[in-house]
Amino acid sequence: MSSQNSSLPSPRTLACPHCGSQMNLTGRGRGPGSTIYCCSGCVAMLRMKELWLGQVVRTGTQGFGFVQLKGPEGASLRFDTSDFLDAGNSRTAPPNVGDSVLVLLSADACTASKVWKLRNGIPARNDNGHGKPSPRHHGVITAVKSPDWGFLTDEKTDQACFIHRTDLVGGGPLVLGQRVTFLPADTPKGKKACAVRIAAG
Repeated sequence: MSSQNSSLPSPRTLACPHCGSQMNLTGRGRGPGSTIYCCSGCVAMLRMKELWLGQVVRTGTQGFGFVQLKGPEGASLRFDTSDFLDAGNSRTAPPNVGDSVLVLLSADACTASKVWKLRNGIPARNDNGHGKPSPRHHGVITAVKSPDWGFLTDEKTDQACFIHRTDLVGGGPLVLGQRVTFLPADTPKGKKACAVRIAAG
């Protein structure tokens, strides 16, 4: 098990999304993968905030993305990129697949209300961990499960990668047998193809 899953990689302080005051880390939350922050500036009923450790698993071109929560529940929640923040509640760089995050759930727990990027996230999808761009992989779309998603086979590794239509540069439908190039990314649900482009020729 990686240290990312077994430790608490949370910053000591975060800016409160309700009042803007400093929140202090107080310890682990009730469920695995959750942590508690306390804000002295909020009224009593809003003082304790339970945040959840997660990872960005999909980003869209229309101002939203999805984050996968850690722990046994492992829910996948939608978030607005305008709510993707740094520790001080400032807008940060756009989210990338693989970013480690802390998530504040909405009142109905169906979406992410605020998402803070952690400094110790895994490398972004276009980085091989050494600061150099990863080469694009070549593949063929081998299964189309719906108009929005399917699978491709990586010609380099012979592995299946999940592909979503929103990751197809320029849009368009997924076409069985279409040759593509892409950037592979590791997600909690397995390999995913990002920044997919139709191969020339």
